[in-house]
Amino acid sequence: IIPQPTTTNQATTCNVKIMKKIISSTIKKGCMIQLFTLLSFRSAIANEEYKLQDAILQDIMPPSSTRCIDSFETDSTNGGSTAFSFDFQSANQDSQWDITNADHEQQLFLLEMNHTTPDNNENRTWSLRIGKGGNIYSFVGPFGEAIPPQTSDSKPWVDEVWQNIVVNTDLNDASSPYYIHQAGVYETDDVLAEPFFSPTVSVHCETNSCTVASWGQQARIPTTFSSSVLFVSRYTDCGNGVVEHTSIVHNMDDPDDGSSVPLNYLNMPWAGIRTSNLNDILLSGADGSSSAVSKPIQPYSSSTFY
Repeated sequence: IIPQPTTTNQATTCNVKIMKKIISSTIKKGCMIQLFTLLSFRSAIANEEYKLQDAILQDIMPPSSTRCIDSFETDSTNGGSTAFSFDFQSANQDSQWDITNADHEQQLFLLEMNHTTPDNNENRTWSLRIGKGGNIYSFVGPFGEAIPPQTSDSKPWVDEVWQNIVVNTDLNDASSPYYIHQAGVYETDDVLAEPFFSPTVSVHCETNSCTVASWGQQARIPTTFSSSVLFVSRYTDCGNGVVEHTSIVHNMDDPDDGSSVPLNYLNMPWAGIRTSNLNDILLSGADGSSSAVSKPIQPYSSSTFY
């Protein structure tokens, strides 16, 4: 198990204790902790048990929507197809990442999914890349790359991506933040010389979807807090250019021992956008109807949308 990066012995000790507590409470906590315990020791178990891990990971997630299932079946009949690969190959000719941080992509990369059509219809063809935290860090369509180019000195690949974020707003402050990212940790402490990405707990791809479980990390360091969050994300190709994203956030703290920390703010998903390629946004009404197009997209710091 990879320890939570920190600069304080107190926090390191806390992380070790929490991990021991998680493992020892497997039976009491049920399926989700069984998942974490089994998959964290993946290298120590036999191939036959890999099938069990995949079954547990699939069992956690709800079924895809009927609209996605029907759309995929229709698209497949017409020759549309999904492919995924765990082999990294640079696609920087499409994504054009910032030269300072581009070399870290191979370290970040977990898998790639793409959809193609028999007539190579660019409006129905896409490619997305998923990082070790189970978050999307690249999405290429007919518009080009949708994700920002990663120009930050302290937060490359862990901030301006598509990810889930959870916070305890009562504990979160500048002196000791409580701010958990699916993608990984900011380089705001000398303990990190390069990006630290949230560890992958398990991954399973089959037919037209990939599911990833990961151990979310306290993004803003140094901090005295550890992370008890398990993120599970599934990406499903619905055909016809549509991708369905299903997310689960599980707090692995044990409420029975008095140490549980509630997660009272969820940002699902946080999504950075490359505005040079996608510079407007369609807002929907509460009833699902189209509301208005806003152009250009407002910066997060000044927007009233969030």
